[in-house]
Amino acid sequence: MWQCNAMRLFALLAMALSVTACGSSSSSGWQPGGSGGASSDGGANDVQESEQSHPADGDSSTGGSALCEAYIACTAETAPAGLDAVVAAYGEGGSCWATTDIALCDKACRSGLIAAFSSFPNAASCNFCLTSGDCPPVLPACDSNARRCVACDSDSDCKASTKPACDAPNHTCVECTSDLHCSSPKPACDTTSHQCLACLDNDQCPIDVPVCDPAMHQCFECASNTDCVNSTKGHKCDTVFTHQCGCGLLGDCGPGRLCEEGVCCTPSCGTAVCGPSQTIGCGSENDYACGVCPNNGTCYQGGCSDLGNSCTPGPGACYAGEACVYKPSAQGYVCLTDIIGDACNNEYSCNVDAHGSGSYVCPAGKCRPYCLTALDCPSGTCEAWGGPVSPATPGVCAVP
Repeated sequence: MWQCNAMRLFALLAMALSVTACGSSSSSGWQPGGSGGASSDGGANDVQESEQSHPADGDSSTGGSALCEAYIACTAETAPAGLDAVVAAYGEGGSCWATTDIALCDKACRSGLIAAFSSFPNAASCNFCLTSGDCPPVLPACDSNARRCVACDSDSDCKASTKPACDAPNHTCVECTSDLHCSSPKPACDTTSHQCLACLDNDQCPIDVPVCDPAMHQCFECASNTDCVNSTKGHKCDTVFTHQCGCGLLGDCGPGRLCEEGVCCTPSCGTAVCGPSQTIGCGSENDYACGVCPNNGTCYQGGCSDLGNSCTPGPGACYAGEACVYKPSAQGYVCLTDIIGDACNNEYSCNVDAHGSGSYVCPAGKCRPYCLTALDCPSGTCEAWGGPVSPATPGVCAVP
């Protein structure tokens, strides 16, 4: 590849030198600043017109121009073997400037620059232009101030559908420079990153997801609890996963409402009974929501239960399968699972089976509850246990 480029450049050097030597008025191939066709004046008018709009090019009559200075620097970088010949022709006091057609010298240098930059696109010294016509397709626009070929000078230079906008200060094709370059579902342009995003502020979000998360640039139902103050779904925002308003396990839904699967709901009890679902929500089988278990009971293992609730000894004090027993540490009675007379290894096993603590003892291998009077015991007998029966030293119920 290097040998091929070098051969092409030497051919161009020879052509450029022959143009000035012969003073030819015809040319072929890609014309600088033009569309590739031949012109009757050999392209001299193109150079003269460009120089009239670029006075900083200098006065060619003094023996040099910005174009030819750039061409010499380009040759030094890309084809140093041909440098002496180029300097002799286009350098200060070079042979070309002795001719009467000075524009032809500039045209030759301009042609050499264009061809060299096309062959050596990474050679910065060869990047010199007067008009966009001097630039290769990969850098199609001419920055008239820097006289450099650049990727773009306006949106029309950006042909890729993914980067249709020109960041003019940096001469780079980007995704957007304003909202005009963006569309749904990413209608907002971040003019710093030049990317189209879903949102930059709340005004760009639809009504069903009205909050713009400033870090994720996505529209959500909420970004904090403040966004859920008026939500009927709950007043807490899930800021980790869903970014939706909802509620906690026990809910924050207000009087008469419960939290089911993270969303507030209103119980609809109908003919609810304590069933097997044991859900804490708004279903018809939910006694927690509907209050179908009397005495503030709850649903436990498919039936109403008062486990742990306070009670007064007597018939119907607790639900079926439970017993109202004395608990010394509470100085009162509680409903626990009825295990009176069940076999046991120790006091601990009795209390585990009763789903409570400190209400049973295990003398003679049988669970016996504490008591204060005979009415506390199904057998009708409350026996002393470690002292006279009192709230501080309760007795225990006799068992068969």
